[in-house]
Amino acid sequence: MHDKIFQIGLKPISKEDYVSPMAFYENSSDFADYIGDEYSEKERLETAEHLAKIFPELLDYVGDGTLQYKGMGTFLQDWVDEIKRQASEMTANNILKDIRLFKLSKLTDTTHRGLNSRFYIEDWNELAGPATDLIEFLARQKEGTRLYVGAVIDFHF
Repeated sequence: MHDKIFQIGLKPISKEDYVSPMAFYENSSDFADYIGDEYSEKERLETAEHLAKIFPELLDYVGDGTLQYKGMGTFLQDWVDEIKRQASEMTANNILKDIRLFKLSKLTDTTHRGLNSRFYIEDWNELAGPATDLIEFLARQKEGTRLYVGAVIDFHF
């Protein structure tokens, strides 16, 4: 399967400063079998816009690879409620049969909203972290903060 590594910054990222796919080869074994190529400029912009659609409560796409943070609102409480709902489906009769469905780490990590993307956040993390890293990073920002998408890199898992 394929997904993406997003380079995110709090200031515009020039093409010369895009993170290289090579930056992730050494530390990718926890999430990737193979690191692919950087997306084309057209694909990068389309993918940045798509990221805002994955998190419509948190992000607006303002164009040219730029996102605007809308604030947390009820996002965290809604997420906790969904984890509780899924955990409530666990019973003594189905836990062993459906153990993969009930791994709470899956509910709180990379598969949040079916998203397996990773996020390299400039000046915040050194590795490409899961979606929870992005959410934690956003929670520390002020509403209205602009985020800039630099490189978008394909990876296989």
